[in-house]
Amino acid sequence: MTLPLHGANPQFLYEAMNVKMPEKIIDFSVNTNPFAINDHFDMGNIFMWISEYPDPNCTLLKRKYAEKMSVKEEQLLFGNGASQCIFLLAEHFRGKAIGIIEPTFNEYRRACEAFQCTIHTWEINEENEWQVPLNEFESFLKEIDVLFLCNPNNPTGTIFSNVDEIIKMTKKHDIHLVIDEAFYDFCESEDMTSLHHIQQYDHLIILRSVTKMFNLAGARLGYIIAQEKLVNELSRKLPTWSVNGIVQQLGLQAVEEMTGEVLKTRRKINEERKHVCEKLGDLGFYTSSSVTNYYLLRDLVNENAHSLLMYLLQNGAVVRHTENFTHLNGKYIRIAVKTKVENDFLLALLEEWKNR
Repeated sequence: MTLPLHGANPQFLYEAMNVKMPEKIIDFSVNTNPFAINDHFDMGNIFMWISEYPDPNCTLLKRKYAEKMSVKEEQLLFGNGASQCIFLLAEHFRGKAIGIIEPTFNEYRRACEAFQCTIHTWEINEENEWQVPLNEFESFLKEIDVLFLCNPNNPTGTIFSNVDEIIKMTKKHDIHLVIDEAFYDFCESEDMTSLHHIQQYDHLIILRSVTKMFNLAGARLGYIIAQEKLVNELSRKLPTWSVNGIVQQLGLQAVEEMTGEVLKTRRKINEERKHVCEKLGDLGFYTSSSVTNYYLLRDLVNENAHSLLMYLLQNGAVVRHTENFTHLNGKYIRIAVKTKVENDFLLALLEEWKNR
């Protein structure tokens, strides 16, 4: 049985699991914003955006995002989603020894393997609360040239408590550090970002996504923040017009909402996540200590996650399997935080599962 590599596109999961798709489903496998934060975006000039060639350099995007984040325009590179940025970095580090803290987003491994990199894995787990013990971690760093770290991590939703120390340790060992902050916008505290270190540490590379918070997954827009020299080198490898004209316009509108609407959404998401996880704990489920818009779930009594996955699919709740997350092996399921009505629907199903 070959399961989909990612969440979303529920029909593929139903086909792979050989389960008939109900007429009504709620997709908890896709961890984008469930609220209508982009419903007032202006699409009035869409036909002009389609008919004209886009700016190949994303000049205005760079200017607006650089102003917002207090970095130089030359430190930004935009791509067709964060995934393209990951593959661009993998190509740049072709043949290098790559360290990945797993379980995590599997595109790091897939991209680096495509460019003949050697993968070294550091395992984190529930027992150590998804953290990295630094006293043991330094020996691992001596084996690698580049480290990928997802913060907050996907699929756990947890943050690494010692990122500042990891930044210093990777600098000490002359290792490039790629920190993926794709879900930074959803975090309770803005303090978790490593952006304030970008000018001080030339080995630091930060990845971000525009599409998660603004529910623009189909549009594809992500970016890299790094030192000018690296951005210039990466830019030469990027295909011309990687970011189309419609997406550039959506990205410009998104940056204008990065304060008010984002803060409102962040507050609602975090309130819902805390409510849901508390209820799930009462029902006898483990949930990871997430700070973002998704979490890992495990039944503390019946640890057959496959049976739970099947039950939820049959009842119209599409969740993310973890079969292809290294070291998870399907033991958990990942669930996105949705609206209150949708979350209550899920809670009712899980309570029924417990009372069978």
